[in-house]
Amino acid sequence: MTITVLIPTFNRPDDLHRCLEAISCQLRKADQVLIIGSRRDPSQNEIEAQLQKARLDASVIFIEESGMVKQINAGLDQCSCDIVAITDDDAAPMPDWLQRIEAKFAETNAAAVGGRDLLLENGKILEKKVALVGKVFPFGIRRGNHHLCSGPARDVDFLKGVNWAFSMKAIDKMRLDTRLKGSGAIVHCDLDFSLQLRKRGLRCIYDPLILVNHYPAARVAGDERVSISREQIFNRAHNETLAFLKYYSLLGQLAYCFQVLLLGTALNPGILQLFRLLPKEGFLSLLRFKYSLEGRFAAIQSYSEKTFSA
Repeated sequence: MTITVLIPTFNRPDDLHRCLEAISCQLRKADQVLIIGSRRDPSQNEIEAQLQKARLDASVIFIEESGMVKQINAGLDQCSCDIVAITDDDAAPMPDWLQRIEAKFAETNAAAVGGRDLLLENGKILEKKVALVGKVFPFGIRRGNHHLCSGPARDVDFLKGVNWAFSMKAIDKMRLDTRLKGSGAIVHCDLDFSLQLRKRGLRCIYDPLILVNHYPAARVAGDERVSISREQIFNRAHNETLAFLKYYSLLGQLAYCFQVLLLGTALNPGILQLFRLLPKEGFLSLLRFKYSLEGRFAAIQSYSEKTFSA
């Protein structure tokens, strides 16, 4: 079994160096390392320097556009191994990361394997005992918790993009959906791709012993983790909606649309969330509601155009 490590990067040379150092220290060495950059990256000339510092043999591929979806797709097209393991440039996999990924694929028939990201804030790991991880419930309600969950390995509905790996034979010609909106670390691309695997009856396995340290870095404009910008709220609502419209049958689609319109989330509120947020956020909550609706209706349009033109 051979393994490719794929790292999309954009304007984070110091974070990339830490990531490459971690890859070079793997107990099970990668057979191929691909770094996917963008010609639009102002720090693109520093990537080779970071490689030399880490003393890592890797191929650097630059694409004309930016965005994680297109970068990962470009990397998948160049992958020459049985397994592709993907992490972010602001993460640092543990030394046994590839070793555990290889073992999990060897002992299961999984199409995708992922693990926990140890989320570091102010030098401390976020800790909280949770029972559910990576699960989707009726009406599109979901629980992530990939950065918190412990215990045994288990089947899940979706993995987290900072720490996931695929069998190239299982995914075959599948690629991330380029209709997903965003300019950097495109939100919900991991949810969307995982759900497409599950829809095909393929297994996604989460093992909390497959670990990466995750140092959340600053994102490009319009892609902040916590933001009230129209672009960020719109993209989050659009991408989530598109993912679930593709995943569900007609009845599930109607139930999902009913849920997000009535309830939604704090980041993308529906009517009930809007009334809950109004006393605290005032006019900002109205903007969240408006931008969320715009994103969801745009996703319905994206889905309809592809579905009815096919």
